[in-house]
Amino acid sequence: MNRKELQDRTKQFHVEVIKLCENFPKNAAGFETARQLIRAAGSVGANYRASARAEVFKRFPIQDRSCFRRSG
Repeated sequence: MNRKELQDRTKQFHVEVIKLCENFPKNAAGFETARQLIRAAGSVGANYRASARAEVFKRFPIQDRSCFRRSG
């Protein structure tokens, strides 16, 4: 599996979790559970993207790294 495929799968996972959470009960417990589940599902893709960015970051000379800090 290449980088693009994994990014697409993590994004699709997040979307599917959001759709699942739409069916949760509309009460305090349902909202809190859905909120935590959606955040956790989104962090999978975010962590993968951050690690991929770190790999690219290592390949650049020190003086060129400032562009990553400003754009990220």
